[in-house]
Amino acid sequence: MLHPSRGRANPKGRAPHSRTSAHRRFVPALAGLVVLAAGCSPAPEPVDTRGELPDAFSRSGEAEPVDRWWRSFDDPKLTDLVTMALADRPQIQATWARLLQAEAVGGRTRADRFPSVDGTGEARVDDRSGQDEAERTYSLGLSASYELDLWGRIDATADAARLDARASRQQLRAAALTLSGEVADAWYRLVAQRARLNLLRRQLETNQKVETVVNVRVRQGQAALADLLRQRELVERTREQIATAEGEVRLIANELAVLLGRAAGEWTPPRRRSLPGVPSLPDTGVPADLLGRRPDVQEAVLRVKAADKRVAAAIADRFPRIDLTGSLTTQAKRPTSPMATVPANLFSIWLGNLASQLTVPLFDAGRRAAEVDRTQAVLAERVAQFRDTALTAIREVEDALARDRQQRRRVERLRRQIELAQQSLERLRGRYVNGNTDFLDVLDALTRVQDLERDLIDARRRRLAARIALARALAGGVTPPRPNGRGFDSVDMTTGAAQPRNSNDAPDVGDST
Repeated sequence: MLHPSRGRANPKGRAPHSRTSAHRRFVPALAGLVVLAAGCSPAPEPVDTRGELPDAFSRSGEAEPVDRWWRSFDDPKLTDLVTMALADRPQIQATWARLLQAEAVGGRTRADRFPSVDGTGEARVDDRSGQDEAERTYSLGLSASYELDLWGRIDATADAARLDARASRQQLRAAALTLSGEVADAWYRLVAQRARLNLLRRQLETNQKVETVVNVRVRQGQAALADLLRQRELVERTREQIATAEGEVRLIANELAVLLGRAAGEWTPPRRRSLPGVPSLPDTGVPADLLGRRPDVQEAVLRVKAADKRVAAAIADRFPRIDLTGSLTTQAKRPTSPMATVPANLFSIWLGNLASQLTVPLFDAGRRAAEVDRTQAVLAERVAQFRDTALTAIREVEDALARDRQQRRRVERLRRQIELAQQSLERLRGRYVNGNTDFLDVLDALTRVQDLERDLIDARRRRLAARIALARALAGGVTPPRPNGRGFDSVDMTTGAAQPRNSNDAPDVGDST
């Protein structure tokens, strides 16, 4: 009884035979049953998320890797584009919304740890026939319910939801990191295509000049008509390549516009026609530190921990459950004064009630056991996904290092080939003017030089792409700015990030859950 009734005497002087005495006799027996069941309650084995890792990467530099990796390219236009994409891309806003959903689910499940209290009120009019005045009854009360979390089911469920919310935050940071890389790659593909277009236009001018010279020699009888036709074919081929390059510029610009959250065709990219230099090679560190930085790996670890908590909740659901309910009410009939709207003695008499209920699962046709099996299978899946994510993270670094080395060597060799091809072209031109060689040799040399020049632009762009991939693979997560609009108000206004529920919400990697 939450509060004793006042003003009630026991007629005949006997001890009140209430639910309290029965409850007192029942509690020890109930407690004994609970303790006995607790001794039989199995706990899931901790899941080890540690694995065998290499001691170091194959290469390493000296530059410090940073989360906002694009700043290392020293390209203000790239920085502006990435900033715009992180703020305006609808895909990032959708990921923000999923984070807020996970945070709300975490708050909802955490509320199950506390009692549920409801207020009640009632006003009833009893109009009995044959009486001058209807009987009015007023009552107010509170009702509460609470489940004793004896086996940790509620705690495990709430912890799983909290871990899911933390994983969603890491998912947001990983999505922002991926988007920054896509923007950088599209931007430098656009710059490379513009550089290729400018090169093709210069090559067209050169080929037209050569065509003029050959045409004069044909008229003078110093060259064959076939030489002129071959040169004109090269001019037309160059024009066709220019048209293709112009189309590629438009397509890449449209792709970049969508990445920035803009409509294709309504956004004009900034002007730049030359590729930047490659930044210094970053310090790759050790693989264990990489897994601690990578948001996708941290997300995978948190998903493992959440799945482990759900296994514990499913196991706990197979054991007895105790629910406590209580109520506190006050009631009065018709006002003592005709002018009163509420009875004066409404709060003078209180009735309290406290009850406990034990629920013991006896037969459910294997439903709870099947749920345990399901959650354990989900846990096994999450562990496998974590290991695959960790292996992929290490592979991405090694792949980027290998591609960077390959493209660096390719750039060096192409530059040397261009130098040799230009020397060969000059010598063949001189011999052709003196009538010592065929024009076909000159044409082949000219085509070779122009092809190598275009290949060099492609190789430089590919080396930038490899360095972008390396910087992304080594960087930690980036939290994009908070979106504006309905549904995003629960995000902290100053940091743009959903705030952790407690100080222990920092993600950790490589430990046992």
